[in-house]
Amino acid sequence: MSTVTKYYSLQGRVSYFKRQSNGRKGAGVWAQNVPRLDVSMQVDEESIKESHSGNKMKDLVIEIEKGLTTALTLHGFTIDNLARGLWASKYLVEGGTVSAEALPTGLVAGDYFALDHQNTSDWSLVDSTGTPVSLVAGTHYAQVSAFAGHGEILDLEGLTPPVLASYSYANSNALSLLTTRPDDHWLVFDGIETVSKSRCYMEIPRHTARPMSSLSLINNEGVGTMEMEGEALFDGTDPNYPFGKFILAAA
Repeated sequence: MSTVTKYYSLQGRVSYFKRQSNGRKGAGVWAQNVPRLDVSMQVDEESIKESHSGNKMKDLVIEIEKGLTTALTLHGFTIDNLARGLWASKYLVEGGTVSAEALPTGLVAGDYFALDHQNTSDWSLVDSTGTPVSLVAGTHYAQVSAFAGHGEILDLEGLTPPVLASYSYANSNALSLLTTRPDDHWLVFDGIETVSKSRCYMEIPRHTARPMSSLSLINNEGVGTMEMEGEALFDGTDPNYPFGKFILAAA
């Protein structure tokens, strides 16, 4: 018998696969870089005490409930990861053009204004006189963020409100927050032990994701992460693996 300890240091790819109606894997998506994947097991038990020895000792321990939970740290700032973590519906904002969108009245120098769309370009601003006067970028207004559709008023002296904006906006991927609980899915870990280069594999055939408790949107130190949690649900497709399975390559 070997007396050498087999240490482990794992890395691997984490993927999500849709559950088909027959319980098998459907289309999948890679979660991208996942620096942490923890799996925790819970077993709730009930103890029965004997009542005849005078010592009130445990006489039986029975299992009440079993559970398996997951915790992941994700780096991949993707629409799929965000939709799962924010319980969001994905949709496409189709691009187009806008003509003569009225900015708020009462704007003065130093005020910001916001266009109705994002991911914008080709701004053209005029006032509301009979023969419209074109506003000059850098003189009358400044473009703060074309993507947000934000500008700043510099000087409207002599111009007739409201200012009218014409512009284009491009296609954008968008999310409607907290509107859709993600479907149950397969959670799959394709692992490699970095010392011996041996392989391991884990799959949870019916996994549900909880919404993220927070999403850090400003990251001054290092890269941002998304902390995700979930748990395994009962899967009756294969009675031998109600919570999933873990496979090690043969030595």
